[in-house]
Amino acid sequence: MQRGARFRALLVVLSLIVGCEGGAGEAPTEVAPPAVASSPPSTSQTTARLLFQSGFEDGVSLSEPMLRFGQWRQALLGADRGYDWATALAGRPTDFQYLVSGQDAADAAALRRFVETRIDEVEGPDGKRTRALYQALRGRGTIGATQNDFIIFDMQNAQRGYLRYWVKLQPDLLDVMRDEFDWRVLLEWKERPSFETPLDFQYRWLVMLSRSKTDGLVWKVEGDRVVPGQAATGSSWTDDWTIWSRDVPVPLGRWFLLEAAWNLDSGEAGRLTVRVDGTLVADHHGRTQLKSAEGKLYLFEVYLGEGPLRRGAAYQWVDDIELWSDTPSLAGPRR
Repeated sequence: MQRGARFRALLVVLSLIVGCEGGAGEAPTEVAPPAVASSPPSTSQTTARLLFQSGFEDGVSLSEPMLRFGQWRQALLGADRGYDWATALAGRPTDFQYLVSGQDAADAAALRRFVETRIDEVEGPDGKRTRALYQALRGRGTIGATQNDFIIFDMQNAQRGYLRYWVKLQPDLLDVMRDEFDWRVLLEWKERPSFETPLDFQYRWLVMLSRSKTDGLVWKVEGDRVVPGQAATGSSWTDDWTIWSRDVPVPLGRWFLLEAAWNLDSGEAGRLTVRVDGTLVADHHGRTQLKSAEGKLYLFEVYLGEGPLRRGAAYQWVDDIELWSDTPSLAGPRR
C-alpha cells in the first residue's frame, strides 16, 4: 500500500473514533445499549392462582336454614362462574354460622328475628342490575355472640392468600354505631386453637370498623393472640398489634372494593395488607399467626357489639368475590 493511501485510511479510522466519542460540534453516534437480562417476574405473577369466584348470579342459591350441632346454619349452593360453592372451596364445611340455637328459634321464620341472608337483585357497582348477597344481623341469641358470617372451616393451603369483593354497607350505620368504640367486623382469620385455650382460636386478625369520637367511623385492623392460662380472669386473649386508618373514608350506602392479602407467619415474614377502593388502609409486617397456618377464614361477615344491635339492624350487600392463592397482578377497582 502506498504511503498516501495508508495516510488516508488512518484519517478514516481517526474520524470514526472521534465520532464515537461525540466530538465537539458533531452529533454523537448512536450505539445500541447492551442487552440486559430482564428481572424475573414477581412471585405473585408466576404462582397466583384463582381458587374461587362468584357473582351470586343465576345458578347460585341458598339452602334452607338448618340446625346443626344445636345451631342454625345455612349454605350457598350452585355455581355461576364455574366454581361451585358446595365443592370448590378448599375447606370443609363451608357455610353461614349464625350462633343462634334451636332454643332461640324453633324454625326459619323465627330465625329471621336474629339474622337473615338472601340473594337480592340490586344496582351493582357499575350501575347495572346484578344479583348480590344480602346479610342482616338483627339481635343476639342466648349463645351471646350472634353473627352472620360465611366461613371456610379447616381451610387448606392458607399460608398465603388474596381476597377481594365489593361491599355496600347500610347508609344509616352511624345511627347504629353511635357510641365511641362501637365496633363491627367485616373480615376475619382465626388460627386453629390449641388444647390450652377454651376459645376457638389461638391467633386471629380482623378487618373492622370502629366509632371514633372525633372522626366518625374509622378503619381498624388488628391481630389478637391467646394468653394461655388467663381464661379464668376473663382476659384469655390480648391485642398483639393494631393499625388505625382515619384518613381513608368508610363508604356508607355505596359500593366499595375491599381487598386483603396475607402471608401467615409467626415472625418477620408475616404480612397483612388491606385496601379500600385501591387505597391502602393497613400494611402490617410481622406476626400473623402463632404456630400454624391452619384455621378458618370468615370471607364476609356482619358482627358487632350488643350495644349497637339494640339500636337497629346491621346489614350489607356483597358481590363479585374472588379468592386467590397469592396476590395477583390485577389488584385495584375493576368489575
